[in-house]
Amino acid sequence: EIVHRGHELGMHGWTHEPWHRLAPEEEDALAARATDALSRAAGVRPLGFRAPGGARTTHTAATLRRLGYRYDASLGDDMRVGILAPDLAQIPFVWPAVDGFHYLRPEPADPTTVRIAWLRALERVAGDGGLFLLICHAFITGVDDARLAVLEDVVRAAAADDRIAIHTAGEIAEMTLARADETPDRRATST
Repeated sequence: EIVHRGHELGMHGWTHEPWHRLAPEEEDALAARATDALSRAAGVRPLGFRAPGGARTTHTAATLRRLGYRYDASLGDDMRVGILAPDLAQIPFVWPAVDGFHYLRPEPADPTTVRIAWLRALERVAGDGGLFLLICHAFITGVDDARLAVLEDVVRAAAADDRIAIHTAGEIAEMTLARADETPDRRATST
């Protein structure tokens, strides 16, 4: 049903294992298992990945390429997309754009504080260029009306700003990979 409603399907590990600590053979096996399970359940193969806990390993890109993935949306150095490996885009996130960063603390942030932080980040990206990849979890944002209202406000602000284009991660990956095909040094490409 998720795919039929137009949403993208991505892989996020098998059991939210500490991905950055996996040996290459463990990573290969878990990624293949999760990819196969998602493919069978949804009827489509996932093309995007985000490492559980955010951090990938030095062999994640090779694993993802073997499985046909088009992008990795794991932790990055900044909010700019680029090429992680041939035919594999990097669409990074930063912790302040994750709901859990604000709400899963001993003393959770007030939703108004989160709204201000996210709208400021959105304004910075709108003015300077780059990517604002907001990550919200159903069990964190979706269970609280005030938190959900913050998400709605940020999405409305992005949609109303002519400087901002809203895309799925898959669309961003394909645009990034297409631009990389036009340049001689694909690894140096970023937007």
